[in-house]
Amino acid sequence: MRKGRISVVVVNYHSVHHLRRCLAGLTSEKLSRIIVVDNASGADEVRELEHLVAGDDRVTLLVNETNVGFGPAVNLAVRSADWGQEDHLWILNPDTVPDADAPDRLLEAMEAGDLDIVSPLITMGPPDDLRVWFAGGDADALSGSVSHALFGLPVKEVPEAAVLPARFITGAAPLMSHATWAALGGFREDLFLYWEDVDLSLRARGLGLRMACLPEARVWHLRGGSSGSSAGRSADFYYYVQRNRILVCRPAAGLPRLLFGRGATEVLRLLAKPVLVEPADRVRKLYSSTRGLIDGIRGVNGRRAAARLEDRRVGVGVDA
Repeated sequence: MRKGRISVVVVNYHSVHHLRRCLAGLTSEKLSRIIVVDNASGADEVRELEHLVAGDDRVTLLVNETNVGFGPAVNLAVRSADWGQEDHLWILNPDTVPDADAPDRLLEAMEAGDLDIVSPLITMGPPDDLRVWFAGGDADALSGSVSHALFGLPVKEVPEAAVLPARFITGAAPLMSHATWAALGGFREDLFLYWEDVDLSLRARGLGLRMACLPEARVWHLRGGSSGSSAGRSADFYYYVQRNRILVCRPAAGLPRLLFGRGATEVLRLLAKPVLVEPADRVRKLYSSTRGLIDGIRGVNGRRAAARLEDRRVGVGVDA
């Protein structure tokens, strides 16, 4: 692979209808290959995927026999390919649609030498009313909370800046060199779903890596599209976010602080939101949030938790 090339990794789980639009937006000549990993969506979906990528020499389709989770699927895709010293990795959610020039702009920012991990400006909503979904953010290990900067702001009101520094980069569309990915050791594999990006960002900060959002590179995101639920957040969202925030932040914060100190507000928010905000399945979502809290305290890992959940149709996106 030549200098200045990008490999794209997309993890699919019952998202081929979204993936179709995502792949259609990947037209840049800077993209050397696309690796799609299917997380056991079933034979019918695999046939659709095979038909979708047929004839595109850039695309490699990997099919997992079981749903191994988001992080392990990305790690598998990266391990499956050969990498050169100048190669870059772009992880995309299947429910994203990149602007045609987004990868070129991201790569230019990376090759300027000032950044280690960069995200495009991620937008949401209809074309005539685009809003900010991600323009950088922060993750606080001592409270177990995550914030998106400028969330909901009309895109036309985003401050003009070459880059927007960030202390947290969402997993929906991060780009980094393969050398950076290798230095970080990839995604943590025991989380199964959600918070892999928070863990990666915290480790990146620990290594002194520089993270930012690039406003001129844009990717549209169907909010919640990869979480498998059209009726608000899924029960799995509440389970894994409640559980994984404890698994990720406990080493730095300690359990008492996460439950009763700075993290108490976040615990209560995740318990109250299913009842106060969700339009459907409130009892089930409250149960999932409570179960996630208990399993986080007990240290139950992702695969054991996934095997125990009644609803196995969980998504693969990092939908903070």
